[in-house]
Amino acid sequence: MPQKVSITTGARLHFGLLSHGPDRGGRFGGAGVMIDSPGFELSAELSHQSSCTAPVPFEDRVDGFVRCYWENGPEGRRQASCRWHLTRVIPSHLGLGSGTQLGMAVAQALSMLAGDDRSHPVTLAQKVGRGLRSSVGIHGFGQGGFIIDAGKTAQDSIGTLHSRIDFPEHWRFVLAAPRGISGLSGDAELKAFAQLPPMANSTTNRLWDILQAELLPGITASEFAACAEALYRYGQIAGEYFAPLQNGVYADPLMARLADHLRREGWQGVGQSSWGPTIFALCRSLEEAESLRDSLAGDARWQTCEFRIAAPMNTGAIVRTT
Repeated sequence: MPQKVSITTGARLHFGLLSHGPDRGGRFGGAGVMIDSPGFELSAELSHQSSCTAPVPFEDRVDGFVRCYWENGPEGRRQASCRWHLTRVIPSHLGLGSGTQLGMAVAQALSMLAGDDRSHPVTLAQKVGRGLRSSVGIHGFGQGGFIIDAGKTAQDSIGTLHSRIDFPEHWRFVLAAPRGISGLSGDAELKAFAQLPPMANSTTNRLWDILQAELLPGITASEFAACAEALYRYGQIAGEYFAPLQNGVYADPLMARLADHLRREGWQGVGQSSWGPTIFALCRSLEEAESLRDSLAGDARWQTCEFRIAAPMNTGAIVRTT
């Protein structure tokens, strides 16, 4: 049985939900891809006394996931005391799936310190209360890559994995987010979903068509132009459904202007991740991504934004034990 577990996660880009409605089979669903940056670096070591060293507010989030894990764990199992260290983080509420990746990492560490092998992602998610809507980050934690979540019925706690394939490793994403702005989360997100009318079946069908007829075969064949344009159209259709709540296809006005600028400059694969405010632009290579990032960072119009280059992550979270 290991004494220490260290876990490195990626983050997830979510391209948009596939369905929403009170009585729908396959409710929510969606598609997205795991990326290598930002990510969490988390370690847990058995100790006589529990402690947590982490940036604010992540100490409280780790503690919350630990409590949730033991509340949902097997009866009679002795709770392990651990020293937790979090040295690298995914910023919260930017549309990058930070809550799921941290919760999954905490659950995996506790499971392995108890002597279990790597647990199935669905099991981990259930123990820390993740997967209320999207399961892209749950399946992505376990496998990485491009994920299609088929959604869930009323009897399912976690959305079903429909497809998982490698994303072309030489492609890159340039991520952009406005400083000091957060996307919807928590109670505000729940309220937003409650206000939305059911998604039209025609909208769901259009999104499925793009995924199955364009994105999946395009990614498999590394057809950049086709994939980039399909990503854009998928995001536009999904974003139009949420437009009444976020005042447009994009959640932040500055990011909407930046997305329009990118499209005018010839960048096809532009979209918003989840509720945003992060947007992304798909690039053919690291060199192309560096050129785009440097150009945007040097433009006074976008001086209040932060830019990052991320590579696809085609493996699950990295787990090391000692």
